[in-house]
Amino acid sequence: MTTFDSTKASLNDLLREIREGKIQLPDFQRGWVWDDDHIRDLLVSIARSFPIGAVMLLEAGGEVRFETRPVEGLEDKIPNGRAPEKLILDGQQRLTTLTQALALDEPMRTSTAKGMKIKRHYYFDIQKAVDAPHALDEAVVGVDEKRQLRSDFGRKVDLDLSTTELYGGAVETRMANDYEELLRWFEEDEAIPRTVRDANFQPERFDTLRSRLSAAYKGINVLVLREGSRDWFWKASIKELDADEVSLDIHHIFPRDWCEKQRIVKDRYDSILNKTPISYKANRKIGGDAPSGYLPRIQKEKQVGLSDAEMDELLASHALAPDLLRKGRVR
Repeated sequence: MTTFDSTKASLNDLLREIREGKIQLPDFQRGWVWDDDHIRDLLVSIARSFPIGAVMLLEAGGEVRFETRPVEGLEDKIPNGRAPEKLILDGQQRLTTLTQALALDEPMRTSTAKGMKIKRHYYFDIQKAVDAPHALDEAVVGVDEKRQLRSDFGRKVDLDLSTTELYGGAVETRMANDYEELLRWFEEDEAIPRTVRDANFQPERFDTLRSRLSAAYKGINVLVLREGSRDWFWKASIKELDADEVSLDIHHIFPRDWCEKQRIVKDRYDSILNKTPISYKANRKIGGDAPSGYLPRIQKEKQVGLSDAEMDELLASHALAPDLLRKGRVR
């Protein structure tokens, strides 16, 4: 009778069977205890294709039966009473780590080397991995439960991955998939495309959103245009001016020069909260003054000739608060 079978299985297949509850733990196994350092080391070993040890599984059933439980992190995802096909005898810490790090959306509940409880999402910085393949440990990025990396005792956000930037890089494959899923959605209300289902946005992201290459940055700009934003000099909609090939760009609302004189940090005045699409002509009229100074000046231009109420309508079309701008307040 064969009692052992040495079989190679792909990591994807193992994680899929764990998520489906086909692979579970016998109840006598201890809980998952790995800290942040162990998690990072394992991810780096996987990335380097290093051996990480064998996994021993036991086929469920037979004469000896054990109480079972799902791998930690899946307790609410596996229906009660789901009978496993295999049990993990050896390799629990590694498989639990990989399941939580690679196959679940929730942050991992782990700890620092000193035992402080933390929550982490783990990412690979692909650019670092490509540039320095000999130092893959530096490419593993751990961010908090909000998907942010902070410093200065949590006061400064150094990295923000809270937005699922599905169109931030190469998009051809995703566009092809989205096209097919979108057509299906037209026919079936329940067939929500994966891109729509997976997308999310944290409000705190507004404060750190600065790159024009960011999908979220582009998306917010599109929303402003869709709401009918109008230029502060030409008074026509930005979309109409764009169609007429009028010079347009995304400019500072509170000018950079004014912000620097007020000692406002670059990260703040360069965020999307201080940017909006206007014409080159309107931007030239702004100069280096705060809105409280340049708005009355623009209104008096012969081409413009707007009352306060009419100018406020143009500002509101950009989702701005006219009363705050006229007071020269930065929030």
